[in-house]
Amino acid sequence: MALTVVPSLAAQPSEEAVDEPAVKASVPPQWVAVFGEQTRVLLESGDVERQENAMMLILQYEQRPDLEIDFRPAVPALFDIYEGSADEGHRLLALSTLQAIGGEPVLIRLAERLREHREASDRVKRHTIRVLAAHLQHSEAD
Repeated sequence: MALTVVPSLAAQPSEEAVDEPAVKASVPPQWVAVFGEQTRVLLESGDVERQENAMMLILQYEQRPDLEIDFRPAVPALFDIYEGSADEGHRLLALSTLQAIGGEPVLIRLAERLREHREASDRVKRHTIRVLAAHLQHSEAD
C-alpha cells in the first residue's frame, strides 16, 4: 500500500485571513512548512515503496523554485538508505535525492565514505564520484 502525501487545502491560509498582497506572498502554505518532516517519516518507515515514493517526491519538489521546502530533516534517513540498503537501485535513488538536496554536510559525508573506502559497490562508488565531481564543477563555475 502506497502512502501519498497530498497538501491539505484546509491547511492553507484563506484569502480573508491575509489582506495585504506583500504578506500573502511571504506566507508559505502550511503544508510546505511540514513537507520535509513528512518525507522523513516516510523514509524511516522501513517500507521500500514508501521510501521510494518519498524520494521521488523530494526529487520532484526540489525542482520547484517557487517553493522553499526544507528537506534537511530527511537527510539522515536518506543516508541510512544510501549506506545500508541491500538494493543498489534503492541506494542510487537515495544518492540522487541527497544530491538534489545538496549542502556541504551531505557532500562532506559522501566524500568521507569514499575516502574511508567504506563503499563495496563499484557502481555506487562511481555514481558517488560523479555527484562529487559535478558539485566541484558547479562550484568552480560560480
